[in-house]
Amino acid sequence: MKIMGVDPALGVTGVAVIEVHDRPGDESVLHTSLIKTSSADGRGDTSRLAEIADKCLLVAQLAGVMVVGIEKPYISMKQSPRTALRLSELHGVLRDRMAGAGYEVFSIAPASRCVALGVSGRLPRAAAKAAVMASVLSRYGMDLSEDEADAVGTAVAAWAAWRKAADPKGKQLGLGIKAPHRRKKASA
Repeated sequence: MKIMGVDPALGVTGVAVIEVHDRPGDESVLHTSLIKTSSADGRGDTSRLAEIADKCLLVAQLAGVMVVGIEKPYISMKQSPRTALRLSELHGVLRDRMAGAGYEVFSIAPASRCVALGVSGRLPRAAAKAAVMASVLSRYGMDLSEDEADAVGTAVAAWAAWRKAADPKGKQLGLGIKAPHRRKKASA
């Protein structure tokens, strides 16, 4: 099964397609790319959002993906409210476009992307980005940009989300572990 991960931003959006196999850790990276847009050419946000969504949809169609993971916007108090709204709008446009085209879509938290690659989700943002890039280099032998590495992590996290949604009781590993039953205390 092929899964696409998207690290959305108005300036540079990272896109990755992975192919997953039987077990977590056996996935392979098939494609990474960057979608770059600029307001310097006089286009407004609406045009740029549409271009990013169209290009992501094209990658998904050409690669034959079944599942799409889109990283949720990282919003910090240092960002302007306008930037936060623009990132949230981009996430929504991508989500709507992919779901409308029939893809199963998962919104992935930045910390989940990190954890999917074996990186602590509690690192400061810059350290987390560097650790994600190092993890992708170590796991897949690919020296990628921050945005492409984030997209790979988002795709891996989307696979985990898809497995969890397909088997919410956690039987996908075949461990047969059951939660212990709690006995009710006899009332005296």
